[in-house]
This record gives sequence, C-alpha cells and structure tokens, in this order.
Amino acid sequence: MKKYFFVTAILLIGFFLFFFDGNSNNNEEKIFKNAVTPSPVQVAGFALGEDVPFLAVNLIKFKEKAEYADGRETDLTGREAYAIYSDEVLGHLAKVGAKPIFGGEVNRLILGEVEELWDVVAVVRYPSRKA
Repeated sequence: MKKYFFVTAILLIGFFLFFFDGNSNNNEEKIFKNAVTPSPVQVAGFALGEDVPFLAVNLIKFKEKAEYADGRETDLTGREAYAIYSDEVLGHLAKVGAKPIFGGEVNRLILGEVEELWDVVAVVRYPSRKA
C-alpha cells in the first residue's frame, strides 16, 4: 500500500511541477483535452525528442460493451476485453524492454474536475522512444 501511495504522490508532484511553473497569471487558463490518437505534430515532437527512458501514463475508461475496430460482435464487457488485451501486451512490452510500473483502479479525484472518472490508470516505463 505504501508503494502505491508513494508512486501516486511522485506522479502528482511531477504533474504540478510540469504544468504549474509559477509563471501563469490569473487571466491564463490551461486547457486539457482527452485524446486517443495523437496529432501529426505531437507524433513529430515525440520522435524528435531526446531518446531517453520515459514513463507513459495510460488513463483508461471502459465501455459497457467491448467494441472492436473490425466490427466483430462480442459479449465481452470493456473491462473483460481489456483484461485479455493487457495479458497479451505484457509479452510485447517485455520484448522491447518496457516494464509496467503501476496499475490500479481509479476511485476518486483528489484535485480538479472531470466529466467522468477513468476506470484504471497504468504506468509503463519504456527504455527509449525507439522501443
């Protein structure tokens, strides 16, 4: 339990240091947008960055019923489909040297407002951008 609290605290501190640098004024408003697919500009910026280890934070919201891009029918819930996916992806992460750092249920928001809470958060450490 202490490990999860520590990891959560570190993530929150990092978030505040990154986004709240003390240079904003009262008229400035930060806008955060939930997006699944990165824009071409975001992909280019990521690719041009320094090739060092990094953490990827995955905020996951499940659909009541799983939906697949190829349109196939399923009786799985979104949570059940994600469980199958996450079991499969662990092997792929290991092949590139990536490691799951944290995964857990989201049960409340400590600060700020969102329309709806995420169901799960997962943090993965990648050894490089090329991984």
